[in-house]
Order: sequence, then structure tokens, then C-alpha cells
Amino acid sequence: YLKGGMGDGGSCHPRDNIALSYLSNKLKNKFNFFDLIMKQRESSTEWLAELIKKHSKNKTIIILGRAFKANTNMIDGSPGILLINLLKEKKINCYSWDPYVDKIKYKEFLIKNKIIKNKKIYFIATAHSDFINFKFENASKVIDPWGMIKKNQVKNLISIGRDIDNENIF
Repeated sequence: YLKGGMGDGGSCHPRDNIALSYLSNKLKNKFNFFDLIMKQRESSTEWLAELIKKHSKNKTIIILGRAFKANTNMIDGSPGILLINLLKEKKINCYSWDPYVDKIKYKEFLIKNKIIKNKKIYFIATAHSDFINFKFENASKVIDPWGMIKKNQVKNLISIGRDIDNENIF
């Protein structure tokens, strides 16, 4: 159940954490666990935004996935959307594509946004099974917090929290 990736998502998690945090404060609990969960989610996503910024020099940023749950089109409380918003707050331009949310294929998305020939950095925000065999371009860089992408699939892979043989691990 618990494994690496992005923070929690869905319409229930933020709503329930806000309600339980309110109750914790109302009962004057000394330790508000629910408030800390929300702050940590934000802090982790902020760290990921900085990691993307650090590795994105002269590259087009593409966030793969906006759904909060893999292989669905549900976006309520999506950590991927939180990441996109944090990047925008930092004035960092990015694009996002989700095979379950968007009505166009990936190639059409590239053409529509005029980014076919750009060097790219990909961040996998949703663990959609579609991304397991995704064809990343040769010069691209991939940041994978889920451990979905194999080293032989892309030349420049940054795994987060996995793959002790890879020097690009965080």
C-alpha cells in the first residue's frame, strides 16, 4: 500500500485532513498530526519542484500525469497539479499531459504545443501503466519518483529513493 511516489491525493484526503486538523486544534491536542501531513505534502512537492528546476536548464518541462490515482482520470486533490501550480508560482514554464485526462494523443500534444524538437525533461507525476513503456526521446532526462522506469529505457534517469547502483538517485 505505501510506496514511493508523489504525495497523497483525492478529494477525501485534503478534506478529511482539514476536518481532523480543525478537530485536533479544537480539542487542544499538543500535536496536530493532520496539519503536519498537509505541510509535509506541500514541502515534498516543493522539493520536487526545485529538483525539476535544477535539472531543467535549456529543456522543456513535461509533467506526465495529472490524475491523483493511476490509470484513472480523477484529478481532485492531485499532487501532480499541485506540482504544476508550484512551478508556475516560481515562474517556471511547464507542460503537462495525461493519457487518461487529455483528449489527445501524446504526439498531438507535442504538435499542438510546438515542442516536438525541444530537448525535454519529464517528471512522472502519476504512476499510469502507460508510462512503463513510454518512448522517451534520446536526449531527454526523466525524473521518476515511482521507480517505474528502467535504466535501459532512458539514458538520463533520475530515480528518487531507489536503485542504489544509479548515481542519480535522491
